[in-house]
Amino acid sequence: MRCANCGMEYADNFCPRCGQKAEIGRVGWKSVRQSVALLWGLDSRSLGFSLVQLLLRPGHMIRDYISGHRQVSFPPVKMLFIIAIAYGLLNKWFGHPMPLSEPEGFARQYLTWLDQYPGWGFLCLASFVIYPTLLVFRHALGYDRHTLPEGFLIQVFMATIILLISCFWIFISWINVLIPIYFFVACKQLFGYGWWGTVWRAVVCLYVGFVLFSLFIGIVDLFVIGHFARPTIFAINISVSVVLLIIAHFVNRKSAKEARQDC
Repeated sequence: MRCANCGMEYADNFCPRCGQKAEIGRVGWKSVRQSVALLWGLDSRSLGFSLVQLLLRPGHMIRDYISGHRQVSFPPVKMLFIIAIAYGLLNKWFGHPMPLSEPEGFARQYLTWLDQYPGWGFLCLASFVIYPTLLVFRHALGYDRHTLPEGFLIQVFMATIILLISCFWIFISWINVLIPIYFFVACKQLFGYGWWGTVWRAVVCLYVGFVLFSLFIGIVDLFVIGHFARPTIFAINISVSVVLLIIAHFVNRKSAKEARQDC
């Protein structure tokens, strides 16, 4: 065989110099189909398989991926933006425009941006939960001491779930109630706590994440329009968030110590 790419002569299925497959042939409809399938994740690491796993066993799939079992899983960031494209098309064809009468300031601009670029928007929103999740689930026996990069990928998967459910929400109005349920289920499967232990920790994560996001919007409004809305309420929420994180830290350390002693 003579490699069509580098010209080396060899006798094998792949070129030993550049790695190109031996039987390339001319471009035909099969090549076009394979290129499109590769773009949309319909190759060996199937997008469809990863989405089904994410819906049926979200926490287990996330833990498998961040633990290193990635050969059959679709890349999470690419998956997020493919689902974002699908959501954008469905929303454009069958959805309704987002009402933007409230709120004002940067929050209104963010909602407009979220409506236009849902992939980036939901990922940005989920990023405010990364650090609270790291602190609240720090000593979980199911997945102990996950890192910030792993926390980022966890929220990428969660943003994908939100977008996937939102695709169905365009046609079924009540289905968005599944979003918090999936968050609780994913945390339970990933970190290994019981239902009550998962629920109160997840609520703390969501509350602290919401406070951080509101603080971010308030700071942007302060620099853009020179006004920080309701500073007293922000101060109270931040104080409550700090107290909750401290309580969660000590409770987690105590429960982890007791679990290790039992083992």
